[in-house]
Order: sequence, then structure tokens, then C-alpha cells
Amino acid sequence: MNYRPDEDAHYVAKRRQYIKRRKKKRTVIVSLICIAIAIVWVMILCTIKKLTDTYSPAETVAETSQAVETTAETVAETESGSFYANAETLQLDIPLSAVNSGSLVLVSDHLCYSIPEKTPELVTVWGNKSATYYVASSSMQIEKNTFALADKMFSDYYAATSNADYQITMGYYDAEGVVCCGEHSTGYAFDVNVYKKDGTSMRLAEACAADEMYSWLYDHAAEYGFVLRYGKDKTGVTGMAHDPDHFRYVGAGHAQYMTEKGLSLEEYIGVLQKYPYEGEHLEFSYGDVAYEVFYVKVPTDAESVLIDVPSDVSYTLSGDNICGVVVTLYK
Repeated sequence: MNYRPDEDAHYVAKRRQYIKRRKKKRTVIVSLICIAIAIVWVMILCTIKKLTDTYSPAETVAETSQAVETTAETVAETESGSFYANAETLQLDIPLSAVNSGSLVLVSDHLCYSIPEKTPELVTVWGNKSATYYVASSSMQIEKNTFALADKMFSDYYAATSNADYQITMGYYDAEGVVCCGEHSTGYAFDVNVYKKDGTSMRLAEACAADEMYSWLYDHAAEYGFVLRYGKDKTGVTGMAHDPDHFRYVGAGHAQYMTEKGLSLEEYIGVLQKYPYEGEHLEFSYGDVAYEVFYVKVPTDAESVLIDVPSDVSYTLSGDNICGVVVTLYK
């Protein structure tokens, strides 16, 4: 065969094009891998930031931001003086475990709940309740203080209406370890429907639409320390679907404040985080009771945090299930 230099040149040119295409393809693949790794790291860092930062609903929902600003303005106009003014104090040791227990803990799809070692004291509703309402199960339990106030609420409803159709359909749910979307595992939540003597039952909202008498619970729940946990206009904040039957105990002062300001529990915790122990405290009053509330952040690497509280007031502690404890002073 005769030597053809033009064929060799053609082969070399094709070879160069092939190598160039391979290098380009490899560069594109490496670039895509780097971009994917960068995206994964960004997602990891965002998740870590979300878990470590304080909850701030104002950053995620514009309506919440407006509600928080309005609340701050209202509070500034109603301040009456701190309980700390010229008061003797005593030292209070708040353990890290307090972050995950109490009537203000947040539990939802995006915020799981670690069952505390010391669970709240429970009461079996059947056998201890008044005869002014029904209960769906004889084994149902609710946290002790929650039960006492719920029983009084249903008794007062009966006194006002002579009607005993309310029924508690769900109370405490026994669980272990970490629970997501399980507020019933706190012991502070219960569901209500309407159960009539003829055996028919209706969702609470449906019953209210049929007879406004049943809306009494919505109108008066806050007076006993209860809030409708997952409101229709708060799904963007709570991350949960509207549930017109689900009530949650948070405490009388907190419930009335939340109801008056139109705040979900997420929004309320966001407000309280703006009132740290070292700074200005949130002050309000309902009836004859005055409240002073502030937030104590508890570092995850600390066993406890020490604060001082006035010795002449009563107080309650509740974690938010995020990174801190709400201290409520009242007298």
C-alpha cells in the first residue's frame, strides 16, 4: 500500500476533535457534579441554621411581620411597670431539659417533639369528669391541669346553655422517643365534636353552622387557657392544615393575649423571643391578674441557666421546643 500523508492528517484532525469533545464532556460533568455538591451543602447549611436559629415567623410570612409589629406597638402603650422594680429576688435554675416540656411547646410537621423523661401528670377523663359533656373513650387521658380547666369550661357551658352535647374525641396519645405532628403526645391537646342523644355526631364547625349555640366554645375557650391550635388563616405559619376541632392548653394569660392579637402559637413564640430576660419584658393584664413574660435562651452545651425572679410573684416555666424557655410571672 502506498503512503498517503493526507489520510494521516485527516486521522490526526479527527483524533484531536474526539479528544477535545471528551475533554469538554468531562468538564461539563465535573461542573455539574460541583454544582450538585454546592446545592447539597447549601441545603445542609440552611437546615442547620433553621435548627439553631430562634424561630422567627416574621421572616417567613409577611402577615406575621405586621402582626408582630402591631403587637409591639400595643404593648408599649400598655406597660405598667416591671415586677422587678425595687423587688427582692430569688435565684432560679432553669435546666436544659426544660426546653422540651411545658404548655407552650411547639409541635408540628416541621418541628418534632422529643418526649421528655418526666412526662406530665395525666388524669383519666372518664370517672373524674362532670356529667356536662361526653367522652369518646373510657381510657382517654389528659394532662392534670388541662383536664381541670376543660372540665370547668364544659360545666360553665352547660350552666349557660343547659346543653351537654360537647364530646372530647381525643386526648393524650402515648408515644416514645421523637414524635412529629403529634401534639397530642404533650398531654395539653384535645379534640372536640358534638354528640347528640339520638346518637348522631358532627364536627364542631358543622355543628356551629347548624346552631350558633355550639360556637360558645370558640368564643370562650381563651378564658380557660385554650386556643384553637391550627386556625384556617394560619396554615402558612403553622405548616398544618386547618383543624376546627383541635384545642390546645397554653395558659389563661397567654391564650387571651394570643386570641386578642390574632396570633398562632408560632407567632406568639416569635413575639416572646423579642423580649429576652436581659431586656424589656412583655407586660399585660386580664381581669385582676397582671403578667410579665420574657424569654430565656438555653444553650445546648449548657446544663442549665441561672436567672433571678421577684420573690413576691408566682411564676411558670415552659419550653418552646426550639432553644429556650418562656418565663411567666403573674400576680
